[in-house]
Amino acid sequence: MVLLLIISCSPQRKMSRMNDEIKIENVETESYCDSIKSFKALYMSKINAKVILKEEQYNAKLSIYYIPDSVFFVSATNSGFEIVRIGVFKDSTVYINRVENVVFIVKLMELGFPAPISFEDIEYLVNKQLICNGFDVSGDSSITVNRSINNVVKEIEYSSVNFSLKRFEFFQKKTGEYVVGKQTLTNGIVIYSNYLLGHFMIEGSEGEIEYDREINVDLSINRRKYDIVYL
Repeated sequence: MVLLLIISCSPQRKMSRMNDEIKIENVETESYCDSIKSFKALYMSKINAKVILKEEQYNAKLSIYYIPDSVFFVSATNSGFEIVRIGVFKDSTVYINRVENVVFIVKLMELGFPAPISFEDIEYLVNKQLICNGFDVSGDSSITVNRSINNVVKEIEYSSVNFSLKRFEFFQKKTGEYVVGKQTLTNGIVIYSNYLLGHFMIEGSEGEIEYDREINVDLSINRRKYDIVYL
C-alpha cells in the first residue's frame, strides 16, 4: 500500500507535554476551550465510513465509544452485519475480525518493542480537553504535539483555533508498524495502518455525537468459532 501524508505548509508551533501548567494566550482559543463540554463518556454513531481489510472494501457505519482514562471502543457494520469490533484499554487491546473469525488479544509487556500507538495516544485524538488543559496554544495557525519516545515517533497536528485534527503519525521505527491519518478535503478523517490488522484503511465522516450515554462494551465471542491469537 502506498501511503501519502499531506502536511500543511502553514506556520507551525512544535510542542511537547508540559507538567500541569496551563498557559493560553490567544483570546479566541481561550474562549473555545471554555466552551468545550465536560463529559464522562463520549459516543459517536452513524459515521459514514469506507473500510478496507486486506484489499476487501466495505461501506460501513462506525460507532465509537470513549470513556476518559478507561476505554476506547469501535464497532464497524456493513449491511447490518458487524465486521470489526475493537476494544482498547490502558493495559490491553482486543481486536475482533468477524469476517475472518479471528481475535487478536494484545497485553502490554515490558519485553519486546512497544506498540506504535497506546491508549493515551488515542485519547489525544478524541479528547480536546487534554489539549486545553496541558499545552501553550498561543498564536499560530496550527500546533504539533510531539509525544515521541525512544524508537516510536508520535506526532499530532491540530488547528490552533478549534483543535480540529489535521494529521497524526505513530510509527515504530524498529518494527515498521504504523498508524497514521489526516483530515480529508470534506473534513473527514482517513486512517492507514499495518498494526495488528494487516494493511488496513478506514475513511470516516459525519456522524452524531452524544455525551454521557452508557454503552455496554461487550468483547465476548464464541471460542468454538473463532481463532484466538495472543500477542
